[in-house]
Amino acid sequence: VETQVIFDRWRNRTEQEHPECSKTWPITDDERDKYFRQYTLTDTPTFKCYLHCIFKSFNLIGEDGGVNRDQFYKMFERMTYEMVDFCDGRVVEKVDNCEKTFELINCLLHYEKVYA
Repeated sequence: VETQVIFDRWRNRTEQEHPECSKTWPITDDERDKYFRQYTLTDTPTFKCYLHCIFKSFNLIGEDGGVNRDQFYKMFERMTYEMVDFCDGRVVEKVDNCEKTFELINCLLHYEKVYA
């Protein structure tokens, strides 16, 4: 499955199933398009908490900010336990949950380049 197809499905699900995240953490259309179209994260507190909200709402991140690796593996095609474990290990010390989620997703988006 192509990356854009995965992101289109993810965008549709987040907008349909968890619109409260956009209401609570209002990100710009540009920020939304950068994430869902260009796979680029915006380094702002609002965007970080928007990300945390959607990942927590889908039970990908627990209340404590911990990663639900089985849920990640089930929800995202091409995601591997190795990817999730590696990136989780890089953010486990972070205290702020919005920052932690942002760093986790940033790591997962750039995973192939981590070893390059």
